[in-house]
Amino acid sequence: MTRSSADSQLTVTDNLPDIPPEKKIAMPKMKVGAPAKFDTPEAMQDKIDEYFLYCDQAKKIYTVEMLCYFLGFEHRHALADYETRSPEFGATVRRARLKISAHRMEGGLDHSQHNKIVIFDLVNNYDGYRDTRDAVATVEVNVFAGPNTGGDLAKVLGPAPVPQLPEKTGNE
Repeated sequence: MTRSSADSQLTVTDNLPDIPPEKKIAMPKMKVGAPAKFDTPEAMQDKIDEYFLYCDQAKKIYTVEMLCYFLGFEHRHALADYETRSPEFGATVRRARLKISAHRMEGGLDHSQHNKIVIFDLVNNYDGYRDTRDAVATVEVNVFAGPNTGGDLAKVLGPAPVPQLPEKTGNE
């Protein structure tokens, strides 16, 4: 394929043998992926503010998943995609996440939200939170070799068998 810089179109010609010029196909340059839901961080911030207002009026708990749904995304990872789009979009998304995590933390502290749900949400949706448990296991192995052995397994098991190779015969 070759790119024509004059008209920003993609011309499909490579890997096709002996095509006359009048038969060449020109296709418009196409963008990859779904179109952006928000062209500017300000437009996104307006919709985020609308979500928080809705939650406050309806007495709903802020969640990343519901924010994503409210913004028109099909998956919560779309929010992370916007976060990496530009520094301005990144700041907008981080502020929204911070407000949601603060709301969740307050709900966990004042017991208006179930602690296990808050922990799950913070661990799965925010950087810097982990739910780990350290376990230490001590295993003690006592081998009883039997009476009159002094704990020596070799006395109980006997000598290790030595493999015997088959004897060669004259035919081989």
